[in-house]
Amino acid sequence: MTIFEVDMSQREYQKQFSVWISKDHYRRLKELTAKPGITLTTILERMIDTYQPEPEPISEKCYAALLKIVGDLESRIAALEQQSSQNLYQSNSIIDSPIPSDRAALAALVRERREQGLSFKQIADGLNDRGWTPDKIPGKTGNRVDASPAWTEKTLSQLLNRVKPS
Repeated sequence: MTIFEVDMSQREYQKQFSVWISKDHYRRLKELTAKPGITLTTILERMIDTYQPEPEPISEKCYAALLKIVGDLESRIAALEQQSSQNLYQSNSIIDSPIPSDRAALAALVRERREQGLSFKQIADGLNDRGWTPDKIPGKTGNRVDASPAWTEKTLSQLLNRVKPS
């Protein structure tokens, strides 16, 4: 007894095979193929297309290579963390300098810290932490009423553009 009709015109492109399945699965296949447009071939092809085989275990050589990469990354991260903490220390060392007496002295201090590798953000944070806000540093005519309440990357950049090195 044949449950599924076979289109013999496709024989050169297709192969026939037999498989044993449980009665429940057999019943389910019959139900699925009873729907219009669904054939056993369609079901099997979709199953095969979506099947993901179990990955093979990695070789010892591959595992060793991965461990080496992880070790290299860990050492690079440690070096970056150390450099970051050194930069933070340098940023906090702005306090070692006397409070600049004017904007030219402050610009010179900022340029010096930039040459040491500090970012504008680190310098701004260091200045603000010390209370050296823009309104505290006298300009040509004293304190500015419109001065920013805190240093930012933008205000430091503007300071360096406005106050040229002497």
